[in-house]
Amino acid sequence: MPELPEVETVLRSLLPKIKGKEINTVRVMHEDVVGWPGSVKEFSRGLFRKKVTGGFRRGKLLVFELNGGKKLIFHLRMTGRLYYRINPAPLEKHSHLVLEFVDGGTLIFEDTRRFGRVYLVAPGEECYAGNLEKLGPEPLGPDFDLEEFVRAFDKKKGRIKALLLNQSFIAGLGNIYVDEILFRSNIHPETPANNLEKHQIESIFLKMKEVLKEAIAGRGTTFRDYRDGEGRSGDFQNLLQVYGREGEKCPRCSDFIERKKVAGRSSFFCPCCQKDGINDPSSTGEC
Repeated sequence: MPELPEVETVLRSLLPKIKGKEINTVRVMHEDVVGWPGSVKEFSRGLFRKKVTGGFRRGKLLVFELNGGKKLIFHLRMTGRLYYRINPAPLEKHSHLVLEFVDGGTLIFEDTRRFGRVYLVAPGEECYAGNLEKLGPEPLGPDFDLEEFVRAFDKKKGRIKALLLNQSFIAGLGNIYVDEILFRSNIHPETPANNLEKHQIESIFLKMKEVLKEAIAGRGTTFRDYRDGEGRSGDFQNLLQVYGREGEKCPRCSDFIERKKVAGRSSFFCPCCQKDGINDPSSTGEC
């Protein structure tokens, strides 16, 4: 599933190509891809002759601003791809939405699992765009500081992995990067959030920013489906230290990476570097 670094990479690869372009044709192949408004006809009419004036990422959502105030929002979900093509070519089997620009360029949304959605919202309609209004702070946002992060842990009792995956707690994190963040912080994914010391929360804050910045620099993680707006795969999978490495040696010690179901997700961790905070709450997290 595309997480913050992948969505940010898609945005950076697409926006320079489509900013300033005017939409000439809207083709919707599968009606259920449109999350809002309620009809494909209204969606298509609302995009006709609109110009892309800007864009940004919010959590795992791609937001493109249009002249007139409306926003075109994509949620890629598990297998969604959004890319730009200059020259016309036969569409892939799982193409669900095609936007053709006046100059001939094309923006294509594909999704093999068909979980992805696209929303066209006017000001005041943001509540209809998936979980947009419920998202927590941006982990790389300029106004998001350590003090705010520490305060957010007050009275939180769930497991730390589940908490970091909660998009209303913090936006954009997913399974891959939470595992990497917790490994670098020497914290077991099942550790109760209210058992964490302040220095551990500070470590999560710092490692979170570190991992996300490195992943963006590496253009995201590709295992199967993810591609950026130019159709290129990411490179950060080559730098992952624990995620997907069950049975391999920990890069910091001689123990082996394990996998366990936490918060309903496969979680990868080093049992030596990341001591179990439930059964050994006094652990320092050191081998």
